Amino acid sequence: MYSIRMGIPEMEALWKDLTDKTDRNALRGADKELFKKLTKTLDHLRNNPRHPHEQNHSPRRYGRILCVR
Repeated sequence: MYSIRMGIPEMEALWKDLTDKTDRNALRGADKELFKKLTKTLDHLRNNPRHPHEQNHSPRRYGRILCVR
């Protein structure tokens, strides 16, 4: 299993905002869709960085950039 680190401050801030909204049950609309896709991508990347579906769910498609190390 790999460790995933948010590579830029903006991505870390976005992740914190999304998880805080999820904890408060305040996630709506586009943020809810982004969070769902982002968690799916992170799960695939964490288990297998070469997962074939990773490109289909990449946050890059949604105007966000993710750093995986």
